[in-house]
Amino acid sequence: GGRQVLVSRIDQHGRGLGLSEADGNQVRLLDSRHLRFVPFDFHRQVRGMQFHKLSLLLDQVRDDLHSHGYFMATAGGQVACEQDGVVRTNCIDNLDRTNVVQSLLAREMLQLQLVRVGIFKGHETVDDHPALLHLMRHIW
Repeated sequence: GGRQVLVSRIDQHGRGLGLSEADGNQVRLLDSRHLRFVPFDFHRQVRGMQFHKLSLLLDQVRDDLHSHGYFMATAGGQVACEQDGVVRTNCIDNLDRTNVVQSLLAREMLQLQLVRVGIFKGHETVDDHPALLHLMRHIW
């Protein structure tokens, strides 16, 4: 099987702390080089609609995302590259916040793909293209 990054959005304090620690301990007990546990206290980090702080999470998983890759086939059906990992995001209270995290990861991967096919230059991001960002938000 492929590699997995397990992003825990569970609070890292109060009632959520015990569950988050238990999740992390289980991953450590598995002692697998294919699993990585990343705790991210969504409520604390993004409190007050500070969604820009999600960049802290992206910074923690960006190398994993890039090394996991993505599947791409040519118009002729030849496999150009394959994906060998996923990021799983848990949720105990709100699926919308989980979708916020997953859409952040999707945007990062879309940027990589658009660079690869020559639509974006290496320094461009989805955020540089408001119409594309708007479309992505509505599709998501």
